[in-house]
Amino acid sequence: MSWFCCATTSLAQQFTQLTQYMNNQLTYNPAYAGSKEDVNVEAGIRMQWLGIEGSPMTQVVGVHLPVAGIKSGIGLNIVNDLLGAERNTGLMLSYAYRAKLGAKSRLAIGFNIGGIQKSLNGDKLRSPNGDYIGGIDHGDDFIPIGVASGFSPDAGFGIYLEADKLTIGLSAQHLLEPTISFDAPSSGSYDIHFKRHFFFFGAYEMEIGNILLYPSLLLKSDLVKLQGEVSAIAAFGDIFKAGLAFRGLEPDSFDAISILGGIDISRQLTFMYSYDFTLSNLRDASSGSHELSVHYKIQDLLPTKKGKATYTPRFL
Repeated sequence: MSWFCCATTSLAQQFTQLTQYMNNQLTYNPAYAGSKEDVNVEAGIRMQWLGIEGSPMTQVVGVHLPVAGIKSGIGLNIVNDLLGAERNTGLMLSYAYRAKLGAKSRLAIGFNIGGIQKSLNGDKLRSPNGDYIGGIDHGDDFIPIGVASGFSPDAGFGIYLEADKLTIGLSAQHLLEPTISFDAPSSGSYDIHFKRHFFFFGAYEMEIGNILLYPSLLLKSDLVKLQGEVSAIAAFGDIFKAGLAFRGLEPDSFDAISILGGIDISRQLTFMYSYDFTLSNLRDASSGSHELSVHYKIQDLLPTKKGKATYTPRFL
């Protein structure tokens, strides 16, 4: 892998990409925290564009729970993104205040705080003018020898509305537009900037005969580029799920079409797998992308009010 740098400032504009965005909403919106009963553990792993050396791999773990006594929800989300010689690791604590708007409606306003660490392994990079016989000499002052890393605080904000069968979410991440500085071998330092990203999530629950259908939409933008994803997942009884998804808004941004399948092992444990068929020019080099998500609900851990409980497999 080669790397070329012609300036002391670069931009990192790509936020975590997940086909199963509907199953990992805490990654995008802190106001999602506490939207489900009990303690919820939501994890996922994505292996993107297999067949390409250094292709992205993403690991996500989120834990959230309601705090009924203060009408709130809290959560913790960890994202680990690998891309060739780069690693981005973010840890965010979320808080959401949740207010009832009616018998079937609830509005949550939340924020998250934490930080992001970025590392660059220069041993995996090669420059055209480097000398790699008997050692590593990149011949480029901006490529580190070994691992260079830095850290910056980060924050996000979100709104999450649940109204009967309709769900809408608005959020912004990298609000602080964090900057991470790396020390170059002999030329001072250079900066990596993370741009502010905005997200819109919409979903609706509908019943068609004995099938529950969950269409959803995710729009994401850094105010320069706009990308969209749409999916529809059908639940057959209380066990099986299947669906389709598409990523892209215009022909030059068509990225993938995906198939999804899931199984509810129990009311506590759910698995879902998806496979992306690449539509972009990378399809000639990539064998597609795989993604697996797991949702585990820890029941009876929190004190609850006595009353009738009704289970619904809404999303995961």
